[in-house]
Amino acid sequence: HSFSTYPQALRFLAVVYNWAVKQGFIPVCPSVAMPKGTDAMKGRPITEEEFDRMIEKADCIGAKDPEEWRFLLRGLWWSGLRLGEALKLHWTDENHMCVDLDNELIIMQAHSHKAKRYTESPMAPEFADMLRNVPAENREGFVFNPLGFRDMGTRLRTDTASKLIVKIGKKAQIKVAETDEGKVKYASAHDFRRAFGFRWSRRVSSTLLKELMRHKNIATTEKFYVGQNAKDTVKRLRESLGTSLGTSDPKTEKGTHDELPQVPN
Repeated sequence: HSFSTYPQALRFLAVVYNWAVKQGFIPVCPSVAMPKGTDAMKGRPITEEEFDRMIEKADCIGAKDPEEWRFLLRGLWWSGLRLGEALKLHWTDENHMCVDLDNELIIMQAHSHKAKRYTESPMAPEFADMLRNVPAENREGFVFNPLGFRDMGTRLRTDTASKLIVKIGKKAQIKVAETDEGKVKYASAHDFRRAFGFRWSRRVSSTLLKELMRHKNIATTEKFYVGQNAKDTVKRLRESLGTSLGTSDPKTEKGTHDELPQVPN
């Protein structure tokens, strides 16, 4: 059996150990320690076309008001907020996470988000514009109010909202990851955040992107977005020449080495 990655080999070894225990060849199953961050499916940035498909399929979950779900999906797309943060976002309550449209900021109290410290976070301009389109008389209470199948008088839990968004992603047939065993992961709320980070990685420096993403350490920003940025840059460079990745014969390209400008001695 051949393996393309180290985690694949470890997963196969774990299967063999379990089989050996069942056959009575060994008394207990040895523990197989997976490398941190590699033993679970992740995701990828969804594309604009995939985002549009999810907007179109938002009524598939049978919610009382599909438009509230579309508003939430657009908010995740333009803001880069984590789902839990988006559901806590309030128009006026400064004791939690609050919108400051005048300064295009999101005010976050220490207890209200992952960083656990008071933060004034910049809004992406598109998100600020989206919120300004909400009539002033409707800017009260929570910004996002997605309803479930029936109005229970309580707000949806984050995990429930997350599962419903994945259901929309599945209905839209947007696959973002797959295991070696063929298990598919469909688009989730966090893939909207990945898409936001990827888009802005093309526009701003790592330092500014860190602020937009609210990462504690710039190493996190660079780990998850600069590498993808480089791959996209290679693609764009090839497209500018009208060629594709993997072309190796210089004679097949436009122009030759003879056409390069001569450097004076």
